[in-house]
Amino acid sequence: MTNQPNQPNAPRRKQQQIKIEMPANLNAVYSNIALIMHTPNEFFVNFAQILPGVNKSQIHTRVVMTPTHAKLLYKALGENIERHEATQGEIKVPPSLADQLFKTIRGKDDDTPDNPSE
Repeated sequence: MTNQPNQPNAPRRKQQQIKIEMPANLNAVYSNIALIMHTPNEFFVNFAQILPGVNKSQIHTRVVMTPTHAKLLYKALGENIERHEATQGEIKVPPSLADQLFKTIRGKDDDTPDNPSE
């Protein structure tokens, strides 16, 4: 019987170190909204800025990745948020944040009231 990678006594591969360089002139771009779409083979994360009082925005960055890499990003973000909150305290998110963000891009045909109790 051969060792399978999932078995506990399977030989482990030595992980390679990957050197990632960041250009000194790399510009950071601020984003306060991400629009996410997916197909069976890819995730698209589109970043934009929404400014108060402005009802129009433009996507400035698009990142495309495989579903596996999207899941790895999801896990890495979760771990980093946990570490941040451990030192800085809980990140408070208003309960209606999604409504606030998506209200600006809802179509005019949307009859959903802004206040659900109406």
